[in-house]
Amino acid sequence: STATGHLRTSRLHAGAQAALWDVAYSCSPRVEEGGLGTVYCDADGLHALYASETELARAIVARAQAVGLDASVGIANTKIAAQLA
Repeated sequence: STATGHLRTSRLHAGAQAALWDVAYSCSPRVEEGGLGTVYCDADGLHALYASETELARAIVARAQAVGLDASVGIANTKIAAQLA
């Protein structure tokens, strides 16, 4: 599965992007750039840390909120599907 995180802010700057990366890496060791305001986390193998994909999504959102980011999360088998979720 792939989780994607998107910032919902209209004014995105380097500090917010760095914070988004930190949030992503705090949930998965495999993170990929998805463009400004978007990152992809490889969610495969995270079932030992998160009981469900819903729990993973909630963890990402909560960690983003803790650093002042308003984020949304989509989880799916592909990056495109995760973006649309």
